[in-house]
Amino acid sequence: MPLAGSNQPLIAAIRVGLAHLRATPELRMLAAAMATYNFAFNISMATFVLYATSTLHVADAGYGILLAVAAIGGIVTGWRAAPLTRRLTYRQMMAIACALQALAWAGIAAVPNVYATGAFLALIGAASTLTSVAASSARPALTPDHLLGRVTSAFRLFGVGAAGLGALTGGLIASEFTLHVPLWAAAAVLILSAGALRPWPTTERPQHG
Repeated sequence: MPLAGSNQPLIAAIRVGLAHLRATPELRMLAAAMATYNFAFNISMATFVLYATSTLHVADAGYGILLAVAAIGGIVTGWRAAPLTRRLTYRQMMAIACALQALAWAGIAAVPNVYATGAFLALIGAASTLTSVAASSARPALTPDHLLGRVTSAFRLFGVGAAGLGALTGGLIASEFTLHVPLWAAAAVLILSAGALRPWPTTERPQHG
């Protein structure tokens, strides 16, 4: 692939990044998994504040604490991320993240208790960190240096776009059914995604030179 110049027009740069994704199966799979992860996360989060206040009877300050607990789960996992990257492939980390988030949303729906919800949100924070580690490790390992910015932008295009679609989907589901249903829907999407990744067995991960 020809070297992409720094003054390349925006649309052309996006095309270059997307072309590299299409040509690299592992990156393509990770981008799709990241998009699915964000889609499912926002199915639930679009109406989660309503679930927290009306079902869990959480006050405004309590809702902020729940979100802080999720962040703590992500931070703790970040401290242990380096050993995981040595023991697991990118595909395995992404599949585990999807499975963990599925378990958490299903748990929140099945156990409408504020303390249980806090624990499950910490699990979601941990899963989100795993997805970030998998993607940020895979991109430089599987992408030439001069294309890294364009490939990163292509990942974000899928991720941010999927997040918006997920929020819209979650709102529509909640308006048609109950506030529990988006949680179950997100869990179902994530279980399907984890299975579609087929993480075990897997070929050896390419090493970044």
